[in-house]
Amino acid sequence: MYHECYLQCELCLQEYTVSEERKQDQLDVDKQLLGVVRQHPERKYMYSYLTSLFSLKSKEYPHKMVF
Repeated sequence: MYHECYLQCELCLQEYTVSEERKQDQLDVDKQLLGVVRQHPERKYMYSYLTSLFSLKSKEYPHKMVF
């Protein structure tokens, strides 16, 4: 449960906006990543993996997962 002042906090009521610097950084990272994926011999599978959605089902806890 949130404390009542949490809902009135000025910072909490502000809408988040992405800065231009952050947008440019993301474009730079995407460009580098796509360059590597395009050169990979199994790029078809790489594109498929990168566009897939991540989700958890019931009783799957991220802190207990081992990769």
